[in-house]
Amino acid sequence: MNAYQISRARKLTEAERDVNTLCDFKEGDFHHIPFEPATFDAVYAIEATCHAKDLALVYEQIYKVLKPGGYFAAWEWVFDDDLYDPKNPKHRAIKQGIEEGDGLPDINTKKQVCIYYYIFQQMLLTL
Repeated sequence: MNAYQISRARKLTEAERDVNTLCDFKEGDFHHIPFEPATFDAVYAIEATCHAKDLALVYEQIYKVLKPGGYFAAWEWVFDDDLYDPKNPKHRAIKQGIEEGDGLPDINTKKQVCIYYYIFQQMLLTL
């Protein structure tokens, strides 16, 4: 989260009675998560890791902060390798529109993300 996001989050939680006592916000970068190892029972990412410069490093950081037996869930932009055709101008235009609209460097394919996720799962099995 950056300073703007933290300011907005605080305003939104302060607007709800007693919610601000249940929440805390910390500025950070998911390439270098600013928490001690084994801090969290669960970690989630919603349309966030698709912005990562180094997805493997992000997953390493998530693994670091999860407690043994912890959970990770993600919802991300990906293209289906079986359906997306990079030679099809219409497909390329749709992809480019999503990337520009969401400020994405490049949308990964399902196979690219699954490789990282598989490695991450293997890491979790060692917890």
